[in-house]
Formats: sequence, C-alpha cells, structure tokens
Amino acid sequence: MFPNTLAVTQGKPSQWPMVEFTAEHHKDPVWNLVFSPDESTFASISPQTMYVCSSETGHCISGPFELHNYGNIYDACFSPDGKRILLGFGSFAVVWDIEMGEEQFKIEGHCFAFIHHDGRIASMHWVDGHILVKFWDSSNGALIPNRLLEVNDVVVTQFSPDGHFLAVGRKSEDVIELWTFQDGKDPQRFKYPSGKLSSLYFSPSSDTLMAVFREKPRHIYLWRLDTQEMVSFSHDFGYEPHVVHSHLTNYLFI
Repeated sequence: MFPNTLAVTQGKPSQWPMVEFTAEHHKDPVWNLVFSPDESTFASISPQTMYVCSSETGHCISGPFELHNYGNIYDACFSPDGKRILLGFGSFAVVWDIEMGEEQFKIEGHCFAFIHHDGRIASMHWVDGHILVKFWDSSNGALIPNRLLEVNDVVVTQFSPDGHFLAVGRKSEDVIELWTFQDGKDPQRFKYPSGKLSSLYFSPSSDTLMAVFREKPRHIYLWRLDTQEMVSFSHDFGYEPHVVHSHLTNYLFI
C-alpha cells in the first residue's frame, strides 16, 4: 500500500545497485528527459504528459501537466533557477511554471536555450541559408528588439546547455565557429579535415563540443573549450551519438 517509502541510512552494501529507483508515472512512452541545473529534479515527458520528479527518490513533485494541445516536443530545458521549463514544439516554445503548474507564455523559433548569465531566452530562426538568433525577456516573453545575432553560410548549429555559446558549422569551409552571447563578436574557430559535418553536441556542462560526421565509421572530434585541446577518433555507431555526461568524472560518456 505504501511503495517506495523506505530509505536505508546505515549498513548499506559496499556495492550498491546502479538503479536508484524506477519511476512509473507515465502511461505512454517517455520521449524526453531533462535535469534541472543542480540535478535535484528532472522532467520526464511523454507525447501527452509531463512529470517533474525528485532525482533522489523518483517521486513526482509537480504535475502531471497535460501537453496534448501543443504537438510533438523536440527539446526541453530548465531555467537557471530550476523553477520553469522551456518546451520546444518545432516552430514555437512554451515556458511552463512548475510551481504554478501553468503556461507562462509562448515564443517563436526552432531551437531554444535559457542564457544563464543574464536570464534571457535565445531562439533560432532559419532564413534562406542563414540564421537569426533572437532574444526574449524570460520574465514575460517579450521580444528584446535591439538584440539580434545573424550568421550566414550555415550548415549545422547548436546552443550550449547553459546558453553561453552558439556553435556553427560553415558550408563553404571546414570550420566550426563558437559565438558567445555576451558580445556576439570574434568567435573562436575550430578547423577540421575535410568531411561532411552531420551534427554538433555540447556536453551537459557546456565545456566540451563534439562534432559528428556522416561517413561510417563515424569520425568524431572533441574540443575542450577552455583549453581548445582537440582529440579525434572513429567508431561505427549504429545511431547518431550524443555526449550524455561529463562533469562528475574525468570522462565523457558518448
């Protein structure tokens, strides 16, 4: 009658099971899962419903929130304070207040990120082979009119999880540029040998950038953004790889 209520405080085995808990809130397949910046909570998202749960116990602490009126979710991220979630639905995003349990506002765009150092929201817009990055007030969703970043000759883009960087793969040359949202000037440039760039991914802590190429075996480049150190390797991944974790250890898990 009272499942998942016991917690062992003494006498734990020396090798604890890797599975901390199993959360079985959803009735549909879980399509997306995102952690808050301090990793104390996570949001699990199915096509119809979102739950916000404790990372320690798996218990639902907010929700369920019904999402069936919006469409398919393509990305999700927490606000820097962990009190709101931004849900991307293709051509627009919804900012959801977890404590109030309601939608705050909608903004337009195709890819989104909270900018952690000043609280703005960035959105990406593709226009005839180049991209515009617009900025929004995260308190009310108002467009900030005089802040705009435009980048031409683009083939692939990616926001960093902390909203500090925009990574851009160029069409006309074998180079990846790293733009910052603090000034939007003088991007870092990372050159790579010729190849068809497929995608860009940041590590969750935003300190490593991974470039993936289409050819099999897939060639992977990894850049440490603080030291600009680069390593590369090839591996025949069955699917497009992602950097899933890095900051708790000295390793990257791909």
